[in-house]
Amino acid sequence: MVIVESYVLIRPHEFIPFESMQETSTEIDLIEGAVELAIGDCVLVDTRLWDYLYPLWAYLADAVSTLRETGTGSFRFPDQPIQVEFERVSEAVLRITVSGGGATRRAVVNEYELLQALRSRGSDFFSKLSARFPAERATIERSWKKLLRDPVDSSLADIPWEARVGERQAAAFRQAERVAGRRMNAARRERLISDVAGRRLSFGELVSRAERELCDA
Repeated sequence: MVIVESYVLIRPHEFIPFESMQETSTEIDLIEGAVELAIGDCVLVDTRLWDYLYPLWAYLADAVSTLRETGTGSFRFPDQPIQVEFERVSEAVLRITVSGGGATRRAVVNEYELLQALRSRGSDFFSKLSARFPAERATIERSWKKLLRDPVDSSLADIPWEARVGERQAAAFRQAERVAGRRMNAARRERLISDVAGRRLSFGELVSRAERELCDA
């Protein structure tokens, strides 16, 4: 299971989900926060490693774009000596290394599941940021497009959906289909995947979201 969540620092040692942030007078580059990244039980980055949130996502998008083209990608935090490295160690398998902050943390993950989670949660972040800072929309969208960019011969959308979600998510989708007595069409499944990828949701919550998608059909 891959978790990717964005948080805003609202006062010392207190964070809220980025989507809960209200109006802010802070400049876009000065919003402080964190991008949580966890692979299963291994927490690679959390709110202890906070920085400037928009540059953090922009650097992450650059690294993901490079990774897709070359098999490796890395970035440093905007204002901390933290280094994040991605390396493709075999087909569809990535090793992530986070160095700094007093420790080195590593995890191995399915490349497609990670990319789906980053794209889904990153798109949520960039979309909401663009709505709050319309004057900066062009700049925001440049980073957003890098996050979504595929190599010419390798589209993430062409990867079977089961390879882009975790086992628990796939099982929840199938459970909802069994209860409903019908299969979800491809367009609705993609919408559901985008909604749940990277989120910290229980099995029951995943089933409920899948059932709602089926009921709306």
